[in-house]
Amino acid sequence: MFKKTLARMAIATALVTAVVIPTAAQAAPASAATAVASATCTGIYPGLDQTRSSGSPTCGFWWAVQSNEAYDGGYRGPWNGTMGVNSWMGVQRYLNNANGAGLVVDGQPGPATYRAIQRHINLRAAYTPEIRPVSVDGILGPNTYKGWSFVLMMEQRG
Repeated sequence: MFKKTLARMAIATALVTAVVIPTAAQAAPASAATAVASATCTGIYPGLDQTRSSGSPTCGFWWAVQSNEAYDGGYRGPWNGTMGVNSWMGVQRYLNNANGAGLVVDGQPGPATYRAIQRHINLRAAYTPEIRPVSVDGILGPNTYKGWSFVLMMEQRG
């Protein structure tokens, strides 16, 4: 009985290791992930509400980015709150299509992508009183996250 239990534990450990712990070949490069999701990230709410009030992005906030703007830009990966290269490429394509941002679609967010996001927020703020305009400075700070969360709320499809 004891030997069977040990054998089952060894098999279970091997299965968990094979499925849960990625190898170097499976793991995404560290530079590809800009937001880390927790195991409990399963949807948008209350993440957008928290980001809107605090100015700090949540897993639900990034999930909303993936399910709206990245999706509209051609992203078809998982909606899990982890922004990788493909998610950012979707956002960049979306900003190019929606606002003529002229971004290089490389999946590497930086000041140009952040300025395009800020312009996107300001375009929406022009006709939506709940959205406050933000500085176009190329920095993702609390005001940009707050504004972007309002925009995502407006774009949300459920």
